[in-house]
Amino acid sequence: MQDAPPTIAQLMILEQRQSSICPTGLAEEKITIPWEATQALVTKDSSLTRAAVKIKYSLFGKIYKTLFRSPPVSMKVTYEDGLELGYRIIPENADNGIVISHLPRDVNEVLSFFQSLDSANSQLTGKVKSVNFSNQNSLLYSSKIELTFTSYNLPS
Repeated sequence: MQDAPPTIAQLMILEQRQSSICPTGLAEEKITIPWEATQALVTKDSSLTRAAVKIKYSLFGKIYKTLFRSPPVSMKVTYEDGLELGYRIIPENADNGIVISHLPRDVNEVLSFFQSLDSANSQLTGKVKSVNFSNQNSLLYSSKIELTFTSYNLPS
């Protein structure tokens, strides 16, 4: 019998778990805010908050988007220690939800963030105090942004 090609030899078949290891969402909160408005976040240390950010295009924006690339949408994050950082978000992806309560600021915090998710009694870093959203051309978007916050308890 011949040896299997290296790529086939590295395949792994996974079995479905009997129960989900994903935490269930707690209460959802839906709000609508205008562009440039600062939205405060209230989160516990033992939970993550995910925000589904629904940014709708105006009629002009829908036409513009079919012909050209849409200008970037920015999210300014203010951390609990006062540091402010800006991030670019893609409206179509943000609609599915992004972790918003804890955002790592650098590579070291990224490693700590994922280790905290994986182990009990760890402190998450990069706790966010507030966020706001801006764009470069307000004619392309609806005047309001819909946010749906869902909190998840971390396993302990």
